[in-house]
Amino acid sequence: MLGHTDIKLGIVFFIWLGVFNVMVVAQFWAFCADLYNVESGQRLFVIIAVGASLGALMGANFSKQVINYTGPLGLMLLAIGLLCVTIVLGLLASSKLPREDRSHSRLSKEESMWIPGGFRLVLSDRYLLLIALFVVLLNWINSTGEFILAKMVVDHAEALIAAGSEQSKGNLIGAFYGDFYTWVNLFSLLFQLFLVSRIFKYFGVRAALFIL
Repeated sequence: MLGHTDIKLGIVFFIWLGVFNVMVVAQFWAFCADLYNVESGQRLFVIIAVGASLGALMGANFSKQVINYTGPLGLMLLAIGLLCVTIVLGLLASSKLPREDRSHSRLSKEESMWIPGGFRLVLSDRYLLLIALFVVLLNWINSTGEFILAKMVVDHAEALIAAGSEQSKGNLIGAFYGDFYTWVNLFSLLFQLFLVSRIFKYFGVRAALFIL
C-alpha cells in the first residue's frame, strides 16, 4: 500500500527482505523438526527440499511472465496471498499428521516457546554456535552480493529507459530477477538432485560446507 505513495521505501524494504528471507526458512525447518520424528524426517525432508527448489524454479519463471501485467506491487500482493495459503497448509499438516510420524520432543510447550532458551542452547553447544556463525557469515556475503547485483540491475534498467525502452523501470527490474532466479533455482535443483548426496558420501559434511 505504501508503494503507491511517494514514500521512499527502498532501504526499509531491503533490510526487511533480508531478515525475512532468513527467518522464514528457519521457521519452516524448525516447524518441520517439531512436527516429524527423526525417522519420518529422514524420509520426507529430502522430498520437501526438492519440492522447495522446484517451487522456487516455477515461481521465478511465473513472476517473469506476469510482472508486465501486475507490476512489482501487484506481484507482491500475489506473493502475500500465496504466503497466506502456506499458513493454511501448515495447519493442515499439523492436524493430519499420523501419531507414529510425530516428533517425540523432550521440551514442554512452555520451554519451546521461551525465546532465550533457544539462545542458551546455541551458546552452550560449540557445534551449534559454529553453525550459527556460519549462517551469519553466509548471509552477510549473500546480502552484500545481492546489494551489488541490485545496483547493477537498476543502472542497466535506467540505461534501457534512456535508450528508448517503453517498459517501466520496475517491470524491467522484475523481469531480470525472474529470469535470473529461474536459472539460479534450476542449477540449485540439479545440484540437489545429482550432486549433494554424492558430495556428502565422498567428501563429508565439512567439505560440503566449504563447497557452499
